[in-house]
Amino acid sequence: MKKSRISAQTKVLLAALCLVIVFVIQFVFIGFGGPRDMRIQETEVGVSYSFDASPSFYANNSRFFYFLTRNGIRLISSVTGNERWHQTFNLTRPTMQARGDFVAVGEEDRGREIFVFNADGPLFQRAFDTPVLTFSINETGFLSVIRQLDNGGHAVEVFTRNNITLPLYVLTLPPSLSLPVAVDVSPDGRYIVIAYLDMAVTMMLRIEFRFINREDARDTDNYGLFAQETFANQFPLDLRFMQSHQVLLTTDAQIVGLQRGTGWAVEQMWSIPLNNHLDQLAFYGNSRFAFVAGDAFVGDRDALPMGDLRIFNMNGEPTGAYSLGRRATFLDMGHNALIVGTDRVYRAIDFRGNLLWEHIAMQDTRAVIFLENTDTFLQAGATRADVWRRQRVRNEDIFS
Repeated sequence: MKKSRISAQTKVLLAALCLVIVFVIQFVFIGFGGPRDMRIQETEVGVSYSFDASPSFYANNSRFFYFLTRNGIRLISSVTGNERWHQTFNLTRPTMQARGDFVAVGEEDRGREIFVFNADGPLFQRAFDTPVLTFSINETGFLSVIRQLDNGGHAVEVFTRNNITLPLYVLTLPPSLSLPVAVDVSPDGRYIVIAYLDMAVTMMLRIEFRFINREDARDTDNYGLFAQETFANQFPLDLRFMQSHQVLLTTDAQIVGLQRGTGWAVEQMWSIPLNNHLDQLAFYGNSRFAFVAGDAFVGDRDALPMGDLRIFNMNGEPTGAYSLGRRATFLDMGHNALIVGTDRVYRAIDFRGNLLWEHIAMQDTRAVIFLENTDTFLQAGATRADVWRRQRVRNEDIFS
């Protein structure tokens, strides 16, 4: 019986194929130059500032981050460190409100000017003749302002880039014991929601839904007011639209989803009772919110352990949890994940509560925020902010 033989050419091809397989295995699982591992490393990209510059930072899941100080604001590339644009101003205590692609800068409780930006640069600015008490920006660029009037009353106003000189909406409130403290506009610009503290007898929180659109407001008797609700002995911590007609209200007693009911009523879709003070509270667009439990209310047996991180969707349903075991000092959200800080230890956690990575800062840190992905973040210290990346590196490079 004749035996089959492998030709020399076939042997060469098989040898080459084996080398390719070894090459792929080495590249994927080992890496050239020795074993590889995931490490968080500092890059050469960053910005410096003075200790008293009052810096703050924002990045909308992108390769650029906003850098705000008392002297101005800049948009900086997290890859090259180059400045895309800047605007100078002089603010004593600058505050940045950001949602989606829009950023508003001003001074709460005293300022008289607000600047609005997006990634392309300045959009508009608005000066006022009385102090601004608070302001907000929504994800479609509607700027809402509450300001003090000379007669002791208040004005609630809404501006867009197309309505700078004259506000799109104005509500003038006479002096009273009912103080507007929070405001937001629906993404479609049709509704406004305002939170008041009524101090006539006992503290009462009142929420008003109003039409901005004049055609809708014609069918109402009180400047577009179409629904309202009160909450006894509660203080508002945050107020924002989830969707065009649904509102997320956070107080010191509960987190509740609200929408217009029948008649003048406001319907509570769901409620999450709070049995702890909140150490940290954060939101991720219109999809998630999270908080970290602080001290328990006195005598509350249903309180969470201090340091418990709880994550929810906008239906009030829990999606994840994580136990920090101690008080949280920082919380921010991006890329379907969170960065939570406990002193100098920062953890990235996904919305299911799974730990992605842990980073120990070597100095006191003001903030840590995601940039273009969950493996890239900005760490802001006392006088400098630096970009860090989590990537595969060779072990001999780490210890060399």
